[in-house]
Amino acid sequence: METIMILSVIIVLLFGALVYTLTKEQRQLIDDSKAFCSDYSQYPYDTLKAGLIGDMISIYENYQLNAIKTVQHIDSESIILDLDKVQKFLYHIKQGVKIHSKNLEKEKLGLRFYYAAYPKKSTWGQGLYEELGDLLESPITQNYEDKHTLVIVPIRENEQGEVVDFHPYFPDTYENGLNKYRRPQELLGTQEIDQSVFAESEVMALTGTSIDNLEAINHGGLYPPHNSRKLAFKN
Repeated sequence: METIMILSVIIVLLFGALVYTLTKEQRQLIDDSKAFCSDYSQYPYDTLKAGLIGDMISIYENYQLNAIKTVQHIDSESIILDLDKVQKFLYHIKQGVKIHSKNLEKEKLGLRFYYAAYPKKSTWGQGLYEELGDLLESPITQNYEDKHTLVIVPIRENEQGEVVDFHPYFPDTYENGLNKYRRPQELLGTQEIDQSVFAESEVMALTGTSIDNLEAINHGGLYPPHNSRKLAFKN
């Protein structure tokens, strides 16, 4: 009987050790998976004084915005983005890099903000700029034509220390970046649609409302035409 009890205790202890080991390994896997999504709670918020923000916006209004308005009379002055959708965008960037990176701990990632403008409304949808077709459904967003927006593209630092636009799920872009887009010569200076083969290339990018033909969802809105009453830095 004593032998059976001793064996039972040993089995229980071994089982407990095995469970502990598996749990420890599982915890390590969980820790490893979370390591790339670092906890920044120990770091303070990045802040700017309201005076600096206000002055920088005023400078933009007095120079760049006024110059734009002399050409087209009105332009967007701010862009809103849904935080949840931005977080999803960042999540997929990090997931792609976690899968394809050769040295995850040394990755230096970021976002590049391209200044951009919406094309003519007549080109939205109908097999042309299909990603913009849903803007026609709203009396507000259908006024985005010609207005200023942003396109946000993921970037990384390659082995040569160069910052390149890249696609997180296409490792061939990690070193040399995305292929450079060159608008066809005959379309330069026009709002004609580029329907060349290169224009179909997949680029992961986030804009004020719509993105290229990969990971594409609508994201936000422009002021104007959206209401401005709650803008802290607008008259």
